[in-house]
Amino acid sequence: MEKLFVLILLLIQASITSAQIGKGTWLMGGNTGFSVQKTDDNLSAGGSRSKEFIFAPTVGRAVRQNFILGIGANYGRTWSPNEDDQTKAYAHGFGAFLFVRKYAILGKGFFLFAEPSLYYFEREQRLSGMQIVRNSDVWNTGLTVYPGVAYAANKWLHLELSMNQLVGINYQGIKSFSQSPGIAAQWSEDDSWSVGVNANNSAFTIGARIVLAK
Repeated sequence: MEKLFVLILLLIQASITSAQIGKGTWLMGGNTGFSVQKTDDNLSAGGSRSKEFIFAPTVGRAVRQNFILGIGANYGRTWSPNEDDQTKAYAHGFGAFLFVRKYAILGKGFFLFAEPSLYYFEREQRLSGMQIVRNSDVWNTGLTVYPGVAYAANKWLHLELSMNQLVGINYQGIKSFSQSPGIAAQWSEDDSWSVGVNANNSAFTIGARIVLAK
């Protein structure tokens, strides 16, 4: 009986050890996501349906067991033709970020992780229609944290599902130009801070990581 108990403990220990992401392991891959959101727009009685695509390649290294330090880049594009097709809006931008990621083992190849990151992102926003033009150049920097779940499909591939920007601190600067019929063209500059928890965030991303053990 004692031998059986010891054998079970050894098997459990072996399964936990094999599931670890060991120091020196490289993880390369990224996330991609697509979301659709219905919004109201005072330029259109029908409102608009905003579509967003994001892509973020990353590379990271385990500086200690189950703890990753890495860098990444991101690209985002949003477009929202109004339902009455009288106004159109789009935005696109690029950025870079530093991140750390901590994994916790759930068992059977599953991991829970949290990823804080420091980021910088620039984008252009353009809106036109009904003789109205609004252009903005926006930059953002800050700290964001998001959780996710990873699954080890095999020893060299992890598949992921995560929720972007669940918690964040953001500083934003914006330069805007607008022009409307009968109103002189206007230029403006503004900046703002925001801190909060985005409990209503429904933008999930899927990702994959190639795992190169030391």
